[in-house]
Amino acid sequence: MVAWCSAANRTIQSPTTMTQGVGVLMLIVSAACGCLSTRLTLDGPRMDLFVPSLRYPCFRQPAIAVAGTTGTTVLAFAENRNVTACAPAFDQSTLQHPEEVGSLLLRRSVDGGKTWGAMQSLFVGNIDFYAVTVAGDGLTVILMLQSSVGGTLLLRSGDAGVSWTNTGPLKVSAPSHITGMKPTCGHGIHLQGGLCGAVGGCHYANRLIVPMVCTNASAGGGGGDKSECKGCLACLIFSDDTGKTWTFGGTGPPESRESEIVQLKSSTADSTFYMNARNVGAAPGHRMVASCTGGGVSCGDYRVDESLTSPVTPHWTGIVDSVVGVPGSGGVSILFSGPASTTARANMTVRSSSDNGASWGPLTVVWPGPAAYSDLAVVGPTVALIFENGDTTFADRVSVQLITVL
Repeated sequence: MVAWCSAANRTIQSPTTMTQGVGVLMLIVSAACGCLSTRLTLDGPRMDLFVPSLRYPCFRQPAIAVAGTTGTTVLAFAENRNVTACAPAFDQSTLQHPEEVGSLLLRRSVDGGKTWGAMQSLFVGNIDFYAVTVAGDGLTVILMLQSSVGGTLLLRSGDAGVSWTNTGPLKVSAPSHITGMKPTCGHGIHLQGGLCGAVGGCHYANRLIVPMVCTNASAGGGGGDKSECKGCLACLIFSDDTGKTWTFGGTGPPESRESEIVQLKSSTADSTFYMNARNVGAAPGHRMVASCTGGGVSCGDYRVDESLTSPVTPHWTGIVDSVVGVPGSGGVSILFSGPASTTARANMTVRSSSDNGASWGPLTVVWPGPAAYSDLAVVGPTVALIFENGDTTFADRVSVQLITVL
């Protein structure tokens, strides 16, 4: 029998004492006050979203976004992979790497995540990275999807995810040393004008900003997500015309990979952002962070946050975690989700910061067993976390669980 250790309190819990859950969960917590409590209770039955079958044997890399004019339409995405091994066993047995000709699937909720519509197939093919971004109107949703055919494709919805159109490949001019670019796994943001204290609000209000994974040819090669990657670089692109054209923006720390950003409160008209990125550097195990300004045009203040752990396993270096901003009366609280382990993809937790990421509150353990990629979104007065987990591997199944904060 395998037992899993909670890094928050060093207690051991065996799988026989756990609620039988499924591989991708959604956490919904109260965010009305702009903070996160550490006492959570399950609210209602678990709802399975993506259940593996002979037709869809594996689901990975979930993403989540909130759309619609009322902010109650929730879009939950998962990548289907037609593989014989979805994830390595928790004992880190040998992983198979067959060709992955799968699809990108979506389920929609129009009541804040309480009930869900049927599964929609948005794209079929050999895919991997993808990012979803909702424009300020709530109706325009843009998917950037890395495909083995055609590079990064743009899928666009004008009705909050009901219907989609493939608008062709992403076109963006990058500096000469950037020789590769693909979307992050997770979400982008639209710039909120009201978070700046200047008269008239923030410059570039409603700008769309999408984190990408760039290849920096001037820094040398590397092992991608398997070992140190000197050529990996988190980067940003942005659009001021609702995704019709795109411009290259700021870059994150050297040897960083998938990232997400949070817009912070600013006293001037210059919008500021917190970036949190996967660490594939020479000393992994903790998250890389940066500060960005100018509407995402430039980033700096690169550092490693030793308080945010990131697993390093025999198969992968680091992981895709998530951050989201929760506006409150005193500013913007940052919520962070990810496995609280340095050696295993396990122990999914959520924690919050009220000082722009300078310090973090206590861990809230959502799932103590195998768990991996996650993504966060604000759903009205709640926050939604979608993430991979399972009883045997970190990518066994997919479900939704509503959780209230006391």
